[in-house]
Amino acid sequence: MQPERGSTTRKIGYLPSARWASLWADFLDAAGSLAILIRMANYSQRSLDAVFSALSDSTRRGMLERLSRGEASVTELAAPFGVALPTIHKHLRVLERAGFIAHEKRGRVRHVRLTQASGRRCQAEARVNLAPIAEVKSWLARLEARWDEHLQRLKRQVESGL
Repeated sequence: MQPERGSTTRKIGYLPSARWASLWADFLDAAGSLAILIRMANYSQRSLDAVFSALSDSTRRGMLERLSRGEASVTELAAPFGVALPTIHKHLRVLERAGFIAHEKRGRVRHVRLTQASGRRCQAEARVNLAPIAEVKSWLARLEARWDEHLQRLKRQVESGL
């Protein structure tokens, strides 16, 4: 008895031939590699989008500037901006998703700091994680190289009399 067209049920005990299984495994391997590349590109794009989104707001940029001078409580961060604490918490979530900040709760107070670069063991040697900024710099460098190429081509055309 054959399953109906479009049906997802299969005959019990059906085993594909070794050749078919090998082809299927090769396909899945190739598809898996492609899927990994697509996920990497999408992750990079999403990560870059998160960084630009985080930097697009003047309040968040001000918070980052304040945190560059050292750790602060959420209340200390909120003071200069004159906004409610729930709004500050939303801004902090955006900054955290972009990889700029980390927080720690001590007692009833939540302290926020810039994220530390991984691989550091000693607090004295701790460095700020610049990965989000490095990603933006890399993207801008690629964009700048493309524009330089276009402008050089335009310059050559103008100099040659079109």
